[in-house]
Amino acid sequence: MPVGSQFPVQRTPVEFWTTIALDTQGPTPMTSQRGAGYLDVLARVKPQVTIETAQTEMAGIQDGLNRQYPENRPKGISLVPEADAVVGPMRQGLFILLGAVGLVLLIACANLSNLLLARATTRHKEISVRTALGATRWMIVRQLLAESALLATAGAAAGLGLAAWGIKLLTTLAPGDLPRITESGINLQVLLFTAFVAVLTSVLFGLVPALQAAKPELAASLKEGGRSGTETLTRSRLRSALIVTETALAMILLVGSGLLLRSLLGLGRVDPGFAKDHVITFGLDLPGRYEHPQRVAFYRSLLEQVRATPGVRSASAAFPLPLSAGDVRTTLEVEGRPMKQSEYPVTTFHIIDRDYFRTLGIPLLSGRTFNVQDDAVGAIPTVIISQRLARQIFPEEDPIGRRIRPNISSDPGDAPVRVVVGVVGAVKAEGLGAPSVPESYVSYAQLPFAPMSVVVRTEIAPANMVPTLTSEVQSLDNALPLLHVKTLDEYVDDSVVGTRFETFLLGTFGVLAFVLTAVGLYGVISYAVVQRMREMGIRLALGADRAAILGLVVKKGMLLASLGAAIGLAAASLLTRLIANLLFGVGPADPLTFICVPLALIAVAMLASYIPARRAAGVDPMVALRYE
Repeated sequence: MPVGSQFPVQRTPVEFWTTIALDTQGPTPMTSQRGAGYLDVLARVKPQVTIETAQTEMAGIQDGLNRQYPENRPKGISLVPEADAVVGPMRQGLFILLGAVGLVLLIACANLSNLLLARATTRHKEISVRTALGATRWMIVRQLLAESALLATAGAAAGLGLAAWGIKLLTTLAPGDLPRITESGINLQVLLFTAFVAVLTSVLFGLVPALQAAKPELAASLKEGGRSGTETLTRSRLRSALIVTETALAMILLVGSGLLLRSLLGLGRVDPGFAKDHVITFGLDLPGRYEHPQRVAFYRSLLEQVRATPGVRSASAAFPLPLSAGDVRTTLEVEGRPMKQSEYPVTTFHIIDRDYFRTLGIPLLSGRTFNVQDDAVGAIPTVIISQRLARQIFPEEDPIGRRIRPNISSDPGDAPVRVVVGVVGAVKAEGLGAPSVPESYVSYAQLPFAPMSVVVRTEIAPANMVPTLTSEVQSLDNALPLLHVKTLDEYVDDSVVGTRFETFLLGTFGVLAFVLTAVGLYGVISYAVVQRMREMGIRLALGADRAAILGLVVKKGMLLASLGAAIGLAAASLLTRLIANLLFGVGPADPLTFICVPLALIAVAMLASYIPARRAAGVDPMVALRYE
């Protein structure tokens, strides 16, 4: 394949491919087994053929197969464009994050508009002089737009510099299933998009202040002794409206990030069904020269050596590990309960060595675990099932001693009937947010697979055991590498990395919006205090209480923040439904979030208003009365 070829599209590129015909269970290749239903099919549609037409044809083929093999569970076929299959699971989250970026941009632009309105007010006399000397309104607007474009360009350039650092952080925190994240970077498309946004925002949000400033009242402005910074009622209302809009947008972002944070905290409190601390895991894939007896002997020798290592409490092996995204599912038959093959219960199948449940801390609820007798040649085939599976297939009976046949074996078509010898607790095998699935466990000696994961519970830091474990493996076979060396804590963390990523990004945007809103409110109130400095001096000179002045200023800030918070809450109650399927243990209308976020925002608004209010209340009346 050419350099850079990536198929399938995933975070870690595939380096080589083999045919499925080499994948065998016993002497029979997978290509001849009708039960191998775990594969995805890719097809290139003929020219001029739509997906809908292809879907109709494939549905007809599948219906024919369902009639031809009625003993199998009926299946359906769904054709999905490959691009949708690659990005589909992440599309909603990425669009939500894009919307969050847009909201932050709008808040920043509202602050920019307020800044330009304030500058226009302070330059009112200058603009009047320019107009009196012959400047047209278009010339004034053009000059002010150029100034806003300069600000936007400087901000865009600074943003690109921060983006270069932020992309590195983004790729580090991104989940492994986020397609093509490692290809993210600043390229020509990004530069053009940034330039477009800078121009668009400078024109849209600089135009209103420019138009306001370009219609001065010449007589009042040029009158000798006239105030140079008097703000009109229209501008004051426009600035207030921008602050209300900022607050509403910040409220939407903060509510969304609050809900995701609550979900993440809820996932962190979920019991995975096993003790995840102080457990190190690594994979081994024995090559074809190891026959079944050699596989059993290898793992038996390895585990004996590992258990004798100082710092090790217990050790075992399993395939697959919980939360490893490698689950094997199969149907099972219950002895004495004849049913159609299409109605067989489905179980997640695990192959484990002795001490697995003790090493992972999975509780034994009844019966026993595997022992030496189960490993002996010619031993009665046994199986341990989870509490979930026991309740499903033996709802009113004691499952110990009952006989079932999980349809998986080293020799296809010859899966033995197994005696249930134990029931263990349920495990979150498919994710902390997913329900526990029915599970069954078989002794490794009775079904020795080549790939296995070794699990070791340690008394010291698990990472410190890696060199010792590597030497133990290489003492038995120095050609075997240790694969996927991870702790169970890392497996648990990886299972919530998508939620953590979305929470981090949306939370970052929420905090940024929070700060921008507070700064914008502070700026508006501060500017209003400066504009009304003479009025404040007159009030104080006429006997007004300083506390009344303080309350007057804070009241305005609180009114703007409360109005924005109310509008934002109403909008958030509708928009948070878009992230309902990203939440865990909390609804899109969570009362705690909808109460705490407005209170926090209003508290910060009060602080932002209080600082300039203190300045207004502490003004010297004599100084204020002389204020231009």
